Amino acid sequence: MTFSTGRKATAVLAASALLWGLAAVPALAEDAWASSLTNVGKGFSSRWWTDTHSDSSSTRVRLSSCLGGSGANYLVLKVRLHLWRDNGLFPDHNHGYVTSNCNDTLASWGEMTERGSYKWTVGNMYVDYLGSSDYAWIPGGRVTVPRVSTGY
Repeated sequence: MTFSTGRKATAVLAASALLWGLAAVPALAEDAWASSLTNVGKGFSSRWWTDTHSDSSSTRVRLSSCLGGSGANYLVLKVRLHLWRDNGLFPDHNHGYVTSNCNDTLASWGEMTERGSYKWTVGNMYVDYLGSSDYAWIPGGRVTVPRVSTGY
């Protein structure tokens, strides 16, 4: 089968447009979700989400600001967040922790290279007791966060 010159040019232009159109699509994060925390302590767990590893986005969390929990006599300055991957019948796989500075900046574990179900849990908190500049990491604190965003 032979193509006429006009049909060849049309086919080349269509293929070029398709390639340029695909190249112009930005790399988007696989997904994200938002929530809040109210008076939660160490061990509190986020919901599970599924990362299908269909992109190269980092797994990250952003805490807008951190307030002490109900009746707290301290200011929460930082929160450690631990990332876990569901491991079926075996214990969940620990991907380590990141520290959120509670100032609307991202805390990232980097790209997850395995498909699976993930969650983060709240760890220790870095606090300032009654604004006295008496700083300490505490395991038993409580925190309230108006806006939490998780992306992956």
